[in-house]
Amino acid sequence: MYPFNWDGEIICSKAGPFYSQGGSGNIPGCVVPGTETTTDKGFYGLSYRERFDMTLSDTAQDNLDGYYDQEVTAAPGTNTCYWSTSGLPQHPGVIGSQWSVGTVAGVTENNHWGFDSIGWDLPDLDNIVQNGPAHGVTFPCVTTIHQGMQIMCNANTYWQYHTDDITITADKNPNSEEVCRHGECGLPVPFAHRGGRQSTWWARILNSGDTFSVVIRTAKEAR
Repeated sequence: MYPFNWDGEIICSKAGPFYSQGGSGNIPGCVVPGTETTTDKGFYGLSYRERFDMTLSDTAQDNLDGYYDQEVTAAPGTNTCYWSTSGLPQHPGVIGSQWSVGTVAGVTENNHWGFDSIGWDLPDLDNIVQNGPAHGVTFPCVTTIHQGMQIMCNANTYWQYHTDDITITADKNPNSEEVCRHGECGLPVPFAHRGGRQSTWWARILNSGDTFSVVIRTAKEAR
């Protein structure tokens, strides 16, 4: 499935380079995915990020493994958690990460890429809930990032095949963070501030048939 629709006609006895070079300078030299599906893979406490696994597909069922995916800022974002001295971006964007299609966190997965790991750092979350109210921030406050996904056609050309919205919602009473990518959301993750030291905790309940497991971890950072 190529991302273009090109019609034309030629009247001549010899087309010459037309046939060998193509009829449009905008035609990429690669197959691009027609759809991208996002799956939430849960919260990762060591980096304090929600992780997402993406599946690429097209109508021809092409194998896209080995292609490179990269993110770009499709449009300036918005941030209702922002105030002028917050140190947070008022119009957030992506950081420009790149992934190889066919592997997710080092594990082979056909036509998958990831993880796309998303979330605020803990000091930023603490700053939002502790200092935001005095600067007019109301809760829940939401950061929205407009992410464009591009696939590499060759060493010099990337083609944008998909756009999506990333949202990071910070709430207070209780303090929590919820991350969504293209409408797929993780569970809200709680965090707390205690006596001059930042103490964070989180619990994820995973449902696998009739079996439930609970994971609880703690972390502290001197302030």
